[in-house]
Amino acid sequence: MKIGPERKPLSERLNAQTNETATQNKDFEAKANALLNSILTNFKTDCEHLSSNALSTIEADMANLVLANRRAISGITATMRADLNLIRQLTRIGPWLFTISLILLIAISFAVSWFWAQAMIRSSEENALFRAGITTYQTPAGEMLIVDQTKLNLATCKLQGRTVACMRPTTAH
Repeated sequence: MKIGPERKPLSERLNAQTNETATQNKDFEAKANALLNSILTNFKTDCEHLSSNALSTIEADMANLVLANRRAISGITATMRADLNLIRQLTRIGPWLFTISLILLIAISFAVSWFWAQAMIRSSEENALFRAGITTYQTPAGEMLIVDQTKLNLATCKLQGRTVACMRPTTAH
């Protein structure tokens, strides 16, 4: 005796549920594939855009760097040319200038040493005369010798058979 509506056999129910699950799985798989394709397409577009921007930035930076290097090399080259021209000018004039300067330096040192020697000789002569009791004075008419009476006496002396004026030291009391 059967109570209630008649039920489909289990095998049919399972087949129906399997078919429904398969349909749902196909729909889910189609949606998942579409979503994955959309994500991959967006990722690919973003990567291409970023790569294009990076390439543009690198190209601009390289162009600026090359331009800056060309300017720097041009400045260095101009400086080197100016230095070489200066060296050329100095090697034309420099040796002569150095030689003339050296000769002038030697001549000036000889002149200074000669004047110094003359001053030393004059000073030593004056000191020797002063110690002997004679003081020298320069006048427009010439040099005057003054005898210190406490140290020297004027006298006449005989020298090789002739009479000459001479000075004799005074004796100490």
